Amino acid sequence: MINPETLIIARWKDTVDYFMIFVLCICWLRFFTYFLVIRDISKLLLILIAMIGDTVAFMFIVCCFILIMSSVFTTLYQDTNPDKFGGLAKTARALFDASIGNYDYGDMGDRELSFSVLQIVFVFFGNILLMNYLIAILSTTYENMKQTGIFKYKVNLYQYCERFMIAFEDKFYGELVLHPPPVSYLSSVMLLGIFSTTAMTYITMGFSYLMHWIENFFFIGGFIMFEAALAPLAYIKIWINIIANSMSLLKTIVNCIAWAVMGLPMMAFMILRDSAFLIRILSNHQGCQYTRELKEQQRKDRIK
Repeated sequence: MINPETLIIARWKDTVDYFMIFVLCICWLRFFTYFLVIRDISKLLLILIAMIGDTVAFMFIVCCFILIMSSVFTTLYQDTNPDKFGGLAKTARALFDASIGNYDYGDMGDRELSFSVLQIVFVFFGNILLMNYLIAILSTTYENMKQTGIFKYKVNLYQYCERFMIAFEDKFYGELVLHPPPVSYLSSVMLLGIFSTTAMTYITMGFSYLMHWIENFFFIGGFIMFEAALAPLAYIKIWINIIANSMSLLKTIVNCIAWAVMGLPMMAFMILRDSAFLIRILSNHQGCQYTRELKEQQRKDRIK
């Protein structure tokens, strides 16, 4: 915990701020990794990552070039214009600005001519030659990644699925890692049987069923409310169909009276019946796998 007094001290506050920035960057990077399994976004991110990787060597050359030229400019002009060239740090910043087109030839006194010539040489190599070289590298990387981007996307998708499929395949300890926060904290109760395979089997099965029905409890409640919201619309719709489709006035009156008496109980029965069907579907814990195995067994029996 951080005390309020800690934030008053500038040095400690800077440390806390840097730590928070580090945590935020890690969280956002983790968030953006999930986009690697989305085809269109994944391709763009992979191209960006490839461009950064391909320009590492180029950036090293640029840094060396600026460092060398900083030494030259500092040696020649530190006394003439100390505000720009009074040290290596100031000179490197001034030369970086010059490499992106932010430069001038003034305030150099009697050395303006030599400074102009040296500045032109630096801008030519730094801004024209090296920057166009960078564009050529990025263009080549983009063209290559256009062809291999889909393949690398599928590789990332496979690795992402494989990382989580391992947990799904483990029937004893998979439940410990399958559930997202904060539900994952509930799985700590399974640690009681982690040293016994038999106990872990029953605990895992019980916990899996418990989580299944806790989640479906809210789902069933929402389903019933949805059905209840549709019931008045269905009730009115049937009234309209009775009036529109009855062959005579007498049949219309009889059907309307019958629906007035039986309509509301029928709506309640339909809601309960649909809810019962949903619960039966959710009770099939093995899902489609059970049906597939049953069909396979029936097929074998027919062959025999």
